[in-house]
Amino acid sequence: MSGAELLPSEYVNAYSTQQSRHFISGVLKKMEKMESRNKFAEALDYCETQILYCTDVYGEHSPHTWKLCERFAATSNALAVAAVQQGSTDQPTQLLRRALALLRRCGGRTRSDQLLVSVVTLNNLGTHYRRIGKLKASYSCLVKAVGFNHSIEDLAQCADSHVNLCSTLSVMKRHSQAAEQASMAIRLLRKETGELEESMGADPGLQAQWQQRSGVMAVAIYNHGVELEALTLDQAALSAYKEATRVCNKCFGPDHPTSVAMAESYHSALQSMTPQLSETVMTVGANLSSYSPSEGRSSRGSSAKASPGMLEAEEFVFNDDDMSCDSDMSAVGKANKSGVQGEQDELDSLLDLMPQYDDAHNWPNSPQLTTDQTEQ
Repeated sequence: MSGAELLPSEYVNAYSTQQSRHFISGVLKKMEKMESRNKFAEALDYCETQILYCTDVYGEHSPHTWKLCERFAATSNALAVAAVQQGSTDQPTQLLRRALALLRRCGGRTRSDQLLVSVVTLNNLGTHYRRIGKLKASYSCLVKAVGFNHSIEDLAQCADSHVNLCSTLSVMKRHSQAAEQASMAIRLLRKETGELEESMGADPGLQAQWQQRSGVMAVAIYNHGVELEALTLDQAALSAYKEATRVCNKCFGPDHPTSVAMAESYHSALQSMTPQLSETVMTVGANLSSYSPSEGRSSRGSSAKASPGMLEAEEFVFNDDDMSCDSDMSAVGKANKSGVQGEQDELDSLLDLMPQYDDAHNWPNSPQLTTDQTEQ
């Protein structure tokens, strides 16, 4: 055989860095033109074709391939949100699963920025599955999303994953686990909003973001109260409703529709409790350190539940439908327990994770409520 052999770099990647950047830029510009003409399906098909081309030329995990994959996922998520708002059920599922298939193929397993795109898509799909009644699929998606929390550097998205998983667990009537997820979300949101509030002095432009995230925290606290009430921990539930109202008043003002609705929910819950319980909450305030798992239990049936139900944050944030719900809980840091756990033990475990709502308002560093404290 005559002639010199070509090195792999000479025929696998024939483009220089400048030429490859020009190619990627051209693909993105063409997508923008298609989208400006409302040809979104054509834009996604074109982008997917170019991703496959980049995979062959540059490799699945090259920066060029990821650039297009990230854009494909962003467009798919945006279109899925629009489709949900228009009442579609099948189109969001198809768009998000298609995006996740590409993200699995081209996205890295260690880079936090790439994992973040997958987490957002998982949250969106998990939320959509819950809305259309596919709870097992929703649960699997959101457990996967929460499982990536240790790898992504984004407090807000980590918190949103817990909020969304809480909502799905609540619909599945798994209220103890839902309350735990709400507790985890609240801790992250307290840290996030505390950091934003500290930074607002140097950057007033952060106020809108602080307001928005404080609103999400109010929703998480309210939902925590809903789960506590479902567990007949009425006193603790009232504390959560009261704290959610205070957070809304602080970030939106007392006359904002959200603040008004939250206050009405709190007073409705307060009036539905026994007079003795209502008086205790009004005088003691929202200090969970004086509560024990047995306190706040009442004879009210589920039909007398005061709260109107779970609220949703701005959560439209894949899944294997045949996955077992219970087998996935290890992904959110819960140890599998053998046998059936008694109701009292389950509530004790729940109170170990419960955030403390106190009148000192020291949110970022609020002390963790322990079982010993509840028994005092």
